[in-house]
Order: sequence, then C-alpha cells, then structure tokens
Amino acid sequence: PNVSKSLFDSDHIGIKAPQFSFSRLRKADPILSVEMASTGEVACFGDSLQEAFLKSIVSTGFKVPRKSVLVAIKDDQDKFKSLSWIKRLRDLNFKIYATEHTSEFLQERGIENEMLHKIYEQREPNIRTYFMNGKIDFVINIPLAYNRLEFDDFYEMRRMAVDFSIPLITNVQLARLLIECIETKPPLTIKHWAEY
Repeated sequence: PNVSKSLFDSDHIGIKAPQFSFSRLRKADPILSVEMASTGEVACFGDSLQEAFLKSIVSTGFKVPRKSVLVAIKDDQDKFKSLSWIKRLRDLNFKIYATEHTSEFLQERGIENEMLHKIYEQREPNIRTYFMNGKIDFVINIPLAYNRLEFDDFYEMRRMAVDFSIPLITNVQLARLLIECIETKPPLTIKHWAEY
C-alpha cells in the first residue's frame, strides 16, 4: 500500500492498497514487482497509520490472522530485520512455523517454532499438509531477488497460499506494519469522508 500524508494540515492518514487477482491467474507467482498493474485499489482513511492500513487491506479481502504464521525468509539481512516483530508475534501467542533455515535462525535466537518441510520435499511435517488442514493463518515469505531456484521452491509455497486463500505478505516493512496492527488492535471507525 501507498502511505501518504495529506498536503493539507490534517490529523488523518490516507492509504491506498492495491488489489490483485492472483487467485484467478493460474500459476502466476503472487509476488509483486514494479511493472505489475493491480486489478483495483482501495483508498481508506484513518486516525492513525495502523487504522488506515488495516482498513485498506481488510477492504481488499485480506483476513487478519489470529493464531499462527508460517515464516520463510531467504536473506540473512532480512532475517535480522524481522527478528523484533517475530518476537512480538510470539509474545502475542502466535504459533510460529518456519522453513528449515529460518527455523534454525529463530531457534538460535531463542524463538521457539516448529520447522515445516517445503512442499517438494515430500516429508512431514510438510507445508502442504498444514495448508490443507487449515493450521496456518498467514504466510510471511520474504524472497531474494527473483531467480529460478525460488521459482522452484518458495514459488510453490506462495502459490499454494493463494490457492488456499491464506493471506500472504512478501515485504519486510508490510509484515512489520501488520504485526503492529495486530498488536495495537486499532478501532476501525466508520466516518463520512467529509469528517476527514
């Protein structure tokens, strides 16, 4: 989503969230790039960044997670950037699942999690099984720059999340902001647009 402060003096925040129809685009990789065009956008206002952001993503059909998350992060720098908000998820009593290397990284830093095997590994516990059984509320998959290897493994995870209607985030900053929203639980007030 694009976060913008009004040019006018205002105590409100406006956020425009794009909407993509990945569920209709069979086999398309649900990862965003600069040349992609959205199939629609939702603009929402709020009294805080968290309220406006939450309104905007909920309006696009995003289901706010409540109990569990699958974390899969390729780059070590992104793993370090993500540590604080993963700890916050743990403190919010989320069950944390992770792919092998992400799981090891988190365990070494005292964050308890359950390691899941990637879809192609055909071993249990497996991401496919947990998706099919509704054990995962949402997926945070932070990939490296697009490459063929990711198309073969993490692509399957992202694609299956979309196919099972599991919310997916592929950006560190958006993941952090979503966790702030879950943590602060901003009231989603309904106002006439003129009130903003």
